[in-house]
Amino acid sequence: MTQPLVSVVLPTKDRPEMLRRAVRSVLDQEYAPLELHVVDDGSKTPAHTAIADLPTETLTHCEVHRHDTNRGGNAARRTGIEAADGEFVAFLDDDDEWLPEKTTRQVAALTDTEDAGVAYTANRQLLADGQTQSIHRPGPGGDIAERILYGNYIGGFSVVMMEADLFDQVGYPDAQFP
Repeated sequence: MTQPLVSVVLPTKDRPEMLRRAVRSVLDQEYAPLELHVVDDGSKTPAHTAIADLPTETLTHCEVHRHDTNRGGNAARRTGIEAADGEFVAFLDDDDEWLPEKTTRQVAALTDTEDAGVAYTANRQLLADGQTQSIHRPGPGGDIAERILYGNYIGGFSVVMMEADLFDQVGYPDAQFP
């Protein structure tokens, strides 16, 4: 059986070392096939130079999209979503990194659960010395619509993977919220 393509959307601006670390975490995923859409949101030095020597040819597809001026994280995410070809879209901010099993586990959750359209994970925030600052673990899944209305129940974008078709139903990230 062919695995579904996962499109990774990674917005960035002026953080080349963090971008390299984030891209390495995509390259280290146990899951395949993956495509990567890096969206450079107006960096002074174009992001493609920061990742030029990384082995992105191991991915199904890798592309860097560039905004000439800074338009904000959600506008960058929309650019990546619109370029995505995958059945699923996963988000990764440039200051985050994934554990190697993340995409494998999320694709399994989405394909094994009939009504699931979004899968999310816990996240661990680290201090500069590598020590854990905090761990955010959202509660059980199910219909979380009401919990989302009351606050940031899931956490940041980097924990989310969703069916690509859902954007047609629920819309794209709002660029008015940079």
